[in-house]
Amino acid sequence: MQPDKASTADRAARQTASKRAGPEPSSTPEQTTPPAPKPHTGAFGRLTARLAGGHSRREWLLLGERIFSHPRYAVAIIIALALCTLDKYWFVVWPLVIFFTIEWWLRFWLLKENGWKNRTEMGFLLLDGIATISLFSALFLPVEVLQQAFYLRLARLLRGMYLLRMLRVFRMFTHETFIYSLPFGMSVTILAIIGLMAEKLSLYAGMVLLIELGVRVVSIFRVLPAGRRRYAEILFIPVDLTASVALLGVVPGLPTLWVLLRLIRFLLLLNPLRNLAQALIQVTGLPEIRKEAGMLLGVLAVLMFLVLLSVLYLYPPLDLDGDHRVTPADYAPFQLLLFVFRMLMDPGVPPAAAFSPWLVGVTIAILLAGVFFFALMIDLGASFMQKLLEELANSPMTPREQLLVVGANEQSMPVLRNFDTLCGRLRRTFAAVWLFYGEPLPDAGSVGRWLAVRRAEPGARNLVRRFRLTGLQHLVIFHRHDDSEEEMQALVDTHHLAREARVDTLIVSDALLPPDKAAIFTGTLDAEVVVSASIMTRMLYQATHCSYMPEFGMRLLDAVDGETGIYAVAWPAAIEPAGAGALITRAGKKQRLDQWLSECFAKGINLIAARSEEGRLILTADLFRAEEEIALTDMIGIGSEPSLWVGAMEAALGRGPIDHHNPLKTFSWPEVWDLNIIFLGWHPGLPAMLVEMALKHHKIAFHLFTVDDADGVAAKQALLAGAVEEASTRSNCKITYSVNAWDGLDIDALTPRLRGCKLIMLYPEERRGGDSEDSVLELWLHRVGASLQARKEKTKWWTPPKLMILPRSKANIGTLIAAGADYPLIPMDVGSPDAFHDLYIARKMITHAWKPIDPALVVQELKCYEMIELLLSDAVVLEMTGTGELLAGPCESWRDIYREGIHRGWSLVGYVMPERPKDAPVDPYQLLEELFPLNRSYDGSRMHLLAGALPMEMDLPHRTDQLLFIRRGVIEQHAGGKKAAGKPAAGAKKPAATRAAAAPATAATKAKDAPAAAARSTTRPAPAAPKPAADAAPTTAKTTSPAPSAAKPAHAPAQPQQAAAPPPKQAPAQPQQAATTGAVRVDDPGTWPKQSDARLLAVLAEQCREAQQLLQQSSEAALVKLMGLLEQAPGEAVEGHIMAGLERL
Repeated sequence: MQPDKASTADRAARQTASKRAGPEPSSTPEQTTPPAPKPHTGAFGRLTARLAGGHSRREWLLLGERIFSHPRYAVAIIIALALCTLDKYWFVVWPLVIFFTIEWWLRFWLLKENGWKNRTEMGFLLLDGIATISLFSALFLPVEVLQQAFYLRLARLLRGMYLLRMLRVFRMFTHETFIYSLPFGMSVTILAIIGLMAEKLSLYAGMVLLIELGVRVVSIFRVLPAGRRRYAEILFIPVDLTASVALLGVVPGLPTLWVLLRLIRFLLLLNPLRNLAQALIQVTGLPEIRKEAGMLLGVLAVLMFLVLLSVLYLYPPLDLDGDHRVTPADYAPFQLLLFVFRMLMDPGVPPAAAFSPWLVGVTIAILLAGVFFFALMIDLGASFMQKLLEELANSPMTPREQLLVVGANEQSMPVLRNFDTLCGRLRRTFAAVWLFYGEPLPDAGSVGRWLAVRRAEPGARNLVRRFRLTGLQHLVIFHRHDDSEEEMQALVDTHHLAREARVDTLIVSDALLPPDKAAIFTGTLDAEVVVSASIMTRMLYQATHCSYMPEFGMRLLDAVDGETGIYAVAWPAAIEPAGAGALITRAGKKQRLDQWLSECFAKGINLIAARSEEGRLILTADLFRAEEEIALTDMIGIGSEPSLWVGAMEAALGRGPIDHHNPLKTFSWPEVWDLNIIFLGWHPGLPAMLVEMALKHHKIAFHLFTVDDADGVAAKQALLAGAVEEASTRSNCKITYSVNAWDGLDIDALTPRLRGCKLIMLYPEERRGGDSEDSVLELWLHRVGASLQARKEKTKWWTPPKLMILPRSKANIGTLIAAGADYPLIPMDVGSPDAFHDLYIARKMITHAWKPIDPALVVQELKCYEMIELLLSDAVVLEMTGTGELLAGPCESWRDIYREGIHRGWSLVGYVMPERPKDAPVDPYQLLEELFPLNRSYDGSRMHLLAGALPMEMDLPHRTDQLLFIRRGVIEQHAGGKKAAGKPAAGAKKPAATRAAAAPATAATKAKDAPAAAARSTTRPAPAAPKPAADAAPTTAKTTSPAPSAAKPAHAPAQPQQAAAPPPKQAPAQPQQAATTGAVRVDDPGTWPKQSDARLLAVLAEQCREAQQLLQQSSEAALVKLMGLLEQAPGEAVEGHIMAGLERL
């Protein structure tokens, strides 16, 4: 029976209409935002709408606030203020009048729209209005009427100074500069002398000296601890004040010569000649210098004696004193010796009588001997100066140096550069010494002026006493682990140095240390040990789940001096369970937790976790569903200026109920249970990452392509084999892996592995020479991207894998993002686990340096690091979803999204703006948005944290591309029922990812030095594995034994309601055994499991529904195409084939 053409076409039309209409409304009550206002009518309304470019009034208000507080706009204001001095030229004044008038009205409009809340802005508006009126006076009033209008224009300088502070023009001057800096002290002294010599400049010089003294007084009490140096600086305050007042000349009878009192502090406290004198003593005491100097003195004495005899007995009477007369005074002893020395040093000294035919030979011999001696003297002087400079470069330090850095590894330079950047923004300089046992790094001295490089021979002792590190408070050791003799010698030297210093110590090791070496640092030295490989491994693992995780971690840590980032604040409170959601109580006040959190969010404080009295971290979204009473001690959140949090949280606790609109669709986070990865290059944490992924996934295919030699390929094969073996003991994951030799250019070698591939990760092998690794990465990006782009254009139905680019340097992320824009059909993400590691260690160094200054602040910082550790594990997961997939409609309220996320167990933390197409038309709004962008962590970044400023100042939610949430992790969830939120996995126990990355049995943590270890291994062969080759067959490792209990978390948070499906009923005869979360227990090989994870069944059911829907859509599309061919009347023969196809369809 043939299908009816009309009915088929009608059904296809209905399907098409239903797809265009969008998803069906859910059963849950969802309220959308109010409809948009009606468009303006009339010519002015049409013009306004055209200029608005489709953007709402609130968007323009937001953009105006951003522009007027942007550093780039501050530069424009400073330039305009400088041009105000040219008020005699009308072509300069007219543009300034127009510019400042429009700016004043726009500021007035923004202040009015915000409800006149900013009192500071109102004061600035008053001053700006006076300055603008004075500009009008320069155009329309004669000079005689208002001659002092220029002084009225200076009122705008107050805003200019405020903007200069925002620009941090004087960021090179820190508190330590005014106390310790020798060049700065010399500059101030020279200025005082200039003021003394130039009477016209004495007034200005005196004012500068008074300002310098005032800033130095503040710096003394903020920087110097109690001690002799602080008391000495306080003693010199009245002395320098007297000198500055003397230069001003305001006190009669006080001579200006008293300004030279400034020299006393400069010579005594800064002591510029001490190191030079000590270096001279050290150099003159060197045996080679003393021996060469003695030889030259002997040669000089012999030459002078011979020349003296020649002058007395061979030469005729000569005019030796230059008075054109030959007198007995010419042959005085001193005059005679002076002439002889000058004759040896200067060939032009001998008179014409010395070049007579009988004496020319003697004169030439004397002159040649003098030139030869002069060359020897120059050589001695060069050697002396070289030794002197070396001694000055390695001279003892001053009590200013607080930080001692020892050793170097691959991460030391970028870590110290990040430390320098953080200190610059902190307006503090922690003077440090970088000590090398042996030759220092070539670019070690280029890190910053605060870092002095010193060198010592391996095995040297008593270095703290030798370099006079009396002010030392912290020690940072960069340890390179490679099981070599050099490492053992470095271990011995650093151990002695740490024992001699006896200060707070931080060890940064590039790889996991063996237990015996780790015990030396943690036990004997009581130091904190940070393993770089573990940090990069866990961040790399999290980046496979959410590509924005590295940037999110950097944005949290890249915050000092109240900038937007993660902070912890002591704020005791209690959580009480309730039917409609938990309540928070403090000091007799009680409020619903979700409402209080949304109030804090509206104030720019995004609270993401709390710390209980037992020391466990609990997500605020989990606290809302608490089933027991919990006592809290600290709140952890994202924001700025944590000193204001306590007052803001107290004020938010007393607010009344607020209406809530649900702008979100019904949504559940997708679960990925199988993963197919191609990895180009090598990362030292790959084996550990493979072990971690096995805990979360049921099936993994991992294909490594390395450009290493045969020994390196074999070593990597052995490491991956060990990782798979360890994963088999901890999970039931089926792992297929292969290691392939690759030349770095042959893309055809990747083609056989593209089937089923979901992710291609690019991370270059370790190389030498600056950014060469990222240059190789860019080459691979273009090679792989062009190949995948061509394949996608040829095969439309093919879904290409996502490219994940992992650069070494944060500075190169923007370049790689721009390079990836050449391949629009390929999904691509760029993130740098290495950059996160560098910033993490630099922030750790800041925390250690801050201990003696503010111990209470350091205690709160350590709680922030606990939250970062949870983010690096599976206990807390950063999720990303498309805005269109989550929002039910246009939404302008971040607060509603945040509160609804709390109800569902998520915490909204950020958003990602869409990338503007290259061929997009020029829009005034977008043009201004590009000229004045929000703060970004690097060029090309489109992610912004929802904290640190009022949410109304952020981009509108429906204009964003992606939304970022944090929620409880997958490994930390049980399939059977809900557990109390008061007992989450985010506790004090070390998370699973941390344990796996730091487990001694994991050979992956030593992957950095695997090739060298494989080359040295001669007694024990590598684990059984296929011989590595370019077309190596994949190796499969499948386990059937149940996972050990160690892989199961101690506490498991509740499962979100949207992500769970009821498990199928089991027969009563079946034994009920605990199933490992995220794994399937196979009872009989080759059969479907009789018991399985309920969450896995929910995922499989969802995949089946999606596959059915996809099949239905493709069938409908084929039906529509066939019906379209029938309508074209192709002929009876063709119609017969089409109808047969319809029957089969």
